[in-house]
Formats: sequence, structure tokens, C-alpha cells
Amino acid sequence: MSDCQNCRRYLDAEKKGRVLPCYMADYFTYGMIVYCRPQMIWIIEWLDSIGDGDWPVDPVESGYSGNSGGSAPAEGYFAAAARVYSDVMTRLDRTGEAGETLVWEIQHGIDSYERLSPAAKDALNYISGWRTRSDSFKSWRYNKKRQKSLNKNY
Repeated sequence: MSDCQNCRRYLDAEKKGRVLPCYMADYFTYGMIVYCRPQMIWIIEWLDSIGDGDWPVDPVESGYSGNSGGSAPAEGYFAAAARVYSDVMTRLDRTGEAGETLVWEIQHGIDSYERLSPAAKDALNYISGWRTRSDSFKSWRYNKKRQKSLNKNY
């Protein structure tokens, strides 16, 4: 997850002498999700479970069991998973075949950005980021390639 060291949130926290809870993590809580590349790969690995409304369980045992005795949560246990699933699927649907390739590769064991196919990398770059992109995947891809060729000429 070398992308973490290029993350604006990571760099800002590092300047303040803090370490983000999501830095190089193998597990993410709903509150940690900012839709960066490492998190998107993780979400796609767990897409079936999240789609069923079940947030993955933290693999590190906390020792906590039971209810805190406080009030009931304001929403169902599945709400966070449903929001993330809906958002990721909306983004993936916009990428077409490249998104299908991305999901297939990740769910078949490719969990590193460097090992993804070019089409899957494009899809991952398109779906990553806090906001959903306003331009279509085709238009975004064209502009990205055009920008690359312009940069080569200078």
C-alpha cells in the first residue's frame, strides 16, 4: 500500500506528527473510508460481503463482546455497508468492461496496484477519490491519454 505515502491526508498528518489509523492498514472501518486506491482494492476484495450488508470483521480480536448498554444505533447495522456498496457499484458501472476486469483481477488474488492490467489500473484510478467523477470514463480516459502525449512533447 505504497499509495498511502502519497496521500494528502497522510502527508498532512505527518507534518503534524501523527499517524493516520488507515495508514498501511489491512482493515478499514466505515469511518476510515475515503475511497483511495488501497481502500478501493480492499472494498472490492470484500464486495460480496459488503453487498450483503455485512461489513467485514476486523481480523484483530479486540476482546470486546456484548453491548455497551447505551442506546440503540440510529440506523441498521447494514446501512454503512449499503452506502459504500452502492457508491462503489455506481462508480464501477460507469467503467464498463474495464471495471469488470478490475473486479475479476482483485477477487482472483491480485491485490497490488502494480500487478493490475492497464485496463484495471485505469478503472481503479477512475473510481478512486472522494467524489464521483463528473466526466464519463471514456472521456476521462481520452483526456488522460491526451495529457500524457502533451507532456511528452514538452
